[in-house]
Amino acid sequence: MDWSYIAGFFDGEGSIVKISGGSYSYRIAIAQNSTDVLEQIQDLLDCYGIHSWITRKKSKVGNDGYHLAFAKQSSVILFLEQIKDIVIVKHDKVIEVLEYLSTQPWNDIKRQQANDIIEFHKQGYSQRTIAAIVGISQGKVWNVLQEEELKLQS
Repeated sequence: MDWSYIAGFFDGEGSIVKISGGSYSYRIAIAQNSTDVLEQIQDLLDCYGIHSWITRKKSKVGNDGYHLAFAKQSSVILFLEQIKDIVIVKHDKVIEVLEYLSTQPWNDIKRQQANDIIEFHKQGYSQRTIAAIVGISQGKVWNVLQEEELKLQS
């Protein structure tokens, strides 16, 4: 399993979906009839800090299918950066989404929030307190701290 394989698989079975909810963000999904290949892809993504989930999609007219998906924008960007020079069919869409995500002003706000979270954590504040101060969910605080820990390990 490597990025070339994943890029080819994504070209044939993947999608980039725009999600709206205040600001526009994107979700990546890859469909397959069984979980075997999706689990192998998920293992490689995990090695890069891209946390994904696999869901079962019930079919009304045949076999059920499965989707591997992730929507955290830092993961979407990392994934697209890895495949942008390999993917063929979806190349233009990958470049378009990367350009859009890299020019959004909310990236700077999120970076500032992440810096604040890390600083409050160093000062000994609990995740619950940090979430209240920064104005985001405790789960998002946890995600930022996990990303920071991954960066320090590499």
